[in-house]
Amino acid sequence: MSTIEPQDTPPLAPPAPPAESSPPRKGPLLTLAVIGGSVLTSWLWWSDEESHLAWLFASGVELWQGTRLWVLFMSLFPHLDGLHLLFNSCWCWHFGRAMEGLMPRWHVLGVMLVTTLFSSVSELAAAGDCGVGMSGMVYGLFGFMLATQHEAGLS
Repeated sequence: MSTIEPQDTPPLAPPAPPAESSPPRKGPLLTLAVIGGSVLTSWLWWSDEESHLAWLFASGVELWQGTRLWVLFMSLFPHLDGLHLLFNSCWCWHFGRAMEGLMPRWHVLGVMLVTTLFSSVSELAAAGDCGVGMSGMVYGLFGFMLATQHEAGLS
């Protein structure tokens, strides 16, 4: 019979220190702010019988003359009805939360502002007025994520 000779085994090494600890995941605060602002603004707009808030969102001629330019961004918040608000909020939550998990919040804010501006100007050019709701921004977020998915390693 053969005998098994003990092998020299190195002593157990202490556990390796953890790799650079990643910063704690930040919550989707920007996405929640956009959705919350839309819910509040829509509710106020729906309950305002005398349209006191209409001056915030009225557009048309004032925009073409270069006044009331805030409408290009403010049109993001009011929605026509509850289903419109629910649909846009769900997609904003889906795409906005994903982007806030992958990118710095300031970059996400920039994408949201640029896509809102682009969609408002496009609607203004095509229809002569800004639309309402965050559909344009949501489509922009989707397009941005689709165009940059290879950079994030998602493709």
